[in-house]
Amino acid sequence: MPMVGWALRGGSDEDLFTALCERISFRVPRFKIKYKNKSAWQRFIATILFFIRGNRYMNEYTTTLGYTVWFPSEEWVKEDHWRAFKVLAHEYLHLLDRKRYPRLFDLMYAFPLWLALPAVATFGVFYSKWFWFALIFLAAILPWPSFPRANLEMRGYSMNIAINLWRHGSVKQETRDWLTKIFTGSDYYFMWPFKKDIAEWISNAERLTLAIDMIRVKETVFSMSEAFEDVYEILTGVEHSREGIE
Repeated sequence: MPMVGWALRGGSDEDLFTALCERISFRVPRFKIKYKNKSAWQRFIATILFFIRGNRYMNEYTTTLGYTVWFPSEEWVKEDHWRAFKVLAHEYLHLLDRKRYPRLFDLMYAFPLWLALPAVATFGVFYSKWFWFALIFLAAILPWPSFPRANLEMRGYSMNIAINLWRHGSVKQETRDWLTKIFTGSDYYFMWPFKKDIAEWISNAERLTLAIDMIRVKETVFSMSEAFEDVYEILTGVEHSREGIE
């Protein structure tokens, strides 16, 4: 495993980004970084994601498909390595979750949209006795709340919350509002429009992050994924020890 540790405490944001890339490559050998502005495939995806307004998918969003992390462009990364570091740390959660549950991950993330497949499969087969029954499944393409997708993104955005606490010592109100908008708005197809739940999740993620400095606690943010331990070590130079955790 690449050694990063304390040497990066005085390093640049580019050093942090590079160290995280090395750590992810060690944990996820199939990990790659590519850029949307160089991909016709990504431009096609942008045209069918009608719920993301404008050209934000191409210019603002980083997307993980399989084990490849698609940044908007190489220039986007270079102009702000700290922003790129935070985004990649978030995607690191998704990469490890996918590695652990390679098939289940996609089913969870796309639920309930994939339930519409029976209707799509029967288009044009009007004589089939299943055609009209299958059409019922078209309702799955509506923006229903999706707890599986929301749960995966709560894991990912818990990393954003942890990094805010480790780097700045707090999570600002504007960050809380931004997270609420992400979960309840169109960017993730209105995956969890329950603001009270979002507020409770943010508070719990803060509690789990702050718990790493406490003695004899049953659960911390490190319990969620080894990604948190890696990012914490890269940011602080402190290697996490589980001693004292029940």
